[in-house]
Amino acid sequence: MSFEDDLKKEVRSIFRTRWEVVNGRVIPSSDDVSLGNKAKKIELAMLYADMAESTNLVDNYEPLYAAEIYKSFLHVCCKVIRRNGGELVSFDGDRVMGAFIGDGMNSAAAKAALNIKWAVTNVVQAEHDEWYKGKGIKLNYCVGVDSCDHHVVRTGIRGSNDLLWVGKAANYAAKITSHNWSPYHSIITSRVYGKLNDQSKFDGDGKNMWVQDYSDAIKETVYKSSYHWAAN
Repeated sequence: MSFEDDLKKEVRSIFRTRWEVVNGRVIPSSDDVSLGNKAKKIELAMLYADMAESTNLVDNYEPLYAAEIYKSFLHVCCKVIRRNGGELVSFDGDRVMGAFIGDGMNSAAAKAALNIKWAVTNVVQAEHDEWYKGKGIKLNYCVGVDSCDHHVVRTGIRGSNDLLWVGKAANYAAKITSHNWSPYHSIITSRVYGKLNDQSKFDGDGKNMWVQDYSDAIKETVYKSSYHWAAN
């Protein structure tokens, strides 16, 4: 069989094999989903944290300095996501995606976004500035959150594959980070906002922490916040 014939055989099978979909109640790992046309359907809140101005960083600074920035940003994002009950599901350069499940998933993901604001400002930027004494960059970033049903499928080839999270929220959470919302670093969709508990919506004085806006990227109303929330 030629290489072309082999490719055609596999792709033909993908298009023509009936999908087997089961409802999921936990965030799956790669071992939970097979490589065939099988999927797990699950409702998730997706958080997407993206560091901005990466081109400037790699074009104008030493590679190992850029690596320190990337590592520090991703480290605090990952720790915050896990601390709020989320699971790390995807990395892409200077970006990370976390998934939240359960009745309080929207509030947990929104809280994580505000925790990331605190961690970037009070840990990453503060430690950076203490060491570099006025040199280097001021970190800019954005965290987006959306929620909906997802179909989780396994893609790739044997020996090198990963899960693919097919759903509007994974896509929209990423898209709303593409706009520079500064000084608002946490952006949630109206679907997330409508399910927030009071703790994730109002500050200690009862003031709403979220301001309504509109995202051209997803053509929807969103809510943005400049608040930070210390992760204790």
